Amino acid sequence: MEIRRLNKKDLKKFIDSDEFQSMPVIPITKHRALSHLFNPSASEDDILLLLAFEDKRMVGYLGIIPEFLYDREAIYKIGWLTAMWVDPLIRRKGIAGRLIREALDAWNNQVLVADWLPHTFGVYQKSGAFTEFVREGIQGNLRFNLREAMAPRTLFSRIILRGADEVLNIFNCLHLYCRNPVFRNDYPPYETSDRIDDESAEFINRWKSFRMFRRSAKDLEWILKYPWVLEKSRENPEPDKRYYFSSVCNEFRNEIIKIRGNQHKMIAFLMLTIRNKSLQIPYLYYHPDHVEAVARFIYRYMYNKKIRRITLFDTGLSEYILTNRTPFISKHKMKRPYIITKSLAEKLTDNARIIQDGDGELAFT
Repeated sequence: MEIRRLNKKDLKKFIDSDEFQSMPVIPITKHRALSHLFNPSASEDDILLLLAFEDKRMVGYLGIIPEFLYDREAIYKIGWLTAMWVDPLIRRKGIAGRLIREALDAWNNQVLVADWLPHTFGVYQKSGAFTEFVREGIQGNLRFNLREAMAPRTLFSRIILRGADEVLNIFNCLHLYCRNPVFRNDYPPYETSDRIDDESAEFINRWKSFRMFRRSAKDLEWILKYPWVLEKSRENPEPDKRYYFSSVCNEFRNEIIKIRGNQHKMIAFLMLTIRNKSLQIPYLYYHPDHVEAVARFIYRYMYNKKIRRITLFDTGLSEYILTNRTPFISKHKMKRPYIITKSLAEKLTDNARIIQDGDGELAFT
């Protein structure tokens, strides 16, 4: 088996090559490759993509996102593993394990994984190099979505459930607006934007020192400018069927929010991701005293934008939503597992693992 290691220069050459254009399966889309190339944390020699070949045919691949991990005064250059794929016709032949070993070697065993398919965990476990830790959060549902929850198989069932959702959500919206005390209360003034201004950058800098991955305004601008998933449009009508992972969907957008308090002072910064009527908050900065204001903004925003549900793992905000009255139809606890190499985990203090919901690849998906 041949393993190719691609750094910045190699990746740029690869996506412009005839080989890439003619491949029946591609390991990366061009817009996703651009994100890797313009990553502010990536140096010229960092390995960004691993390709496995047998008999000149690609049989597997694994992406890597360079980033800096902070633990008090210590700084570590690490790689987030992302988008691992193995040809389903030749699985269980050690290809995934070989890709992981190559990544560990290329990144000096300083590796994490934030988003992985359940069936791949055994491969990481088998390597003996990794351990797991978990973040706890919540999912709150503001609107009915029976069509998705029940996963109907027939066209007739899908039509019936879609109609039921529309009727139920009309009554639910009226109930929320007219009778729910959360909506009768004032909600904080806020501003929206599609970029990071100077005020936001200063606010982020004030709070990022408490995080494991201290992404700056420059990092967030990179995420906004180079998305991995494109919103379906005339320019991006359909995903490339040669790529296994998501690249185009009906709705995908990011929005920057600045919440104001007394005397128009900025009290919170949120970077939102809306994907097919689901909301996530990849980056959130606020003082604990203002958690109620952040929650009230979220309720009103979801109502106005007709968002079905939110998933979040910020400790303070999750606890507030779980323990206080909300407008949600339902809410429940969630767990998000992460994988980290044992050698890296042993270097870190307990206070190091304060992670944002968007760290790793999660801000892009």
